[in-house]
Amino acid sequence: KSKGGIQSGIRRTNDDVCVDWVCLCQNFSGKYTGSMNGNTVNDRIRACKINVFKNRILPYFKEKRINAITPKDIRDWQNAQIAKKYSNAYLDRINNMMVTIMNYAVLYYHLRENPCNKAGHMGKRTRSMKFWTLDQYNKVLQYVTDITARIALQVLFYSGMRFGEMLALTLNDLDFENNT
Repeated sequence: KSKGGIQSGIRRTNDDVCVDWVCLCQNFSGKYTGSMNGNTVNDRIRACKINVFKNRILPYFKEKRINAITPKDIRDWQNAQIAKKYSNAYLDRINNMMVTIMNYAVLYYHLRENPCNKAGHMGKRTRSMKFWTLDQYNKVLQYVTDITARIALQVLFYSGMRFGEMLALTLNDLDFENNT
């Protein structure tokens, strides 16, 4: 057993750690995604992460030991993903997943450093938020008849929280004494 209770797939050579992808895949999907709560939103997120890992990352790197992956290898993988014409948002998501996997290997498998840090980010980050004006909000709200959807829109608009944050709210998050 190694740090974190992770078994097999690890052997030491010259103070380096060699990890095979099958072992990492099993442990990563079990330990990392298993740490998320079991509610519906997180089940979808977990399934998406496992899908990205198995279909976008593992096929490219499965023949290479994790400790042998260089920043150039990461850059080549990034270019292969860019060539597939994925949206910038999806490229950002799968790149973040690769960074997370390598951070996981650094933390639990004693990988010396994350090669993604030197490779840089994949694609262009295009995050621009567009906010509704009060007039736009009121125009939309006049057509919403479902009380649950109406309340959800009001919470989102007046609190400024994101959709996922709203979905994660529970009654325990509300303080009726302090109106927060």
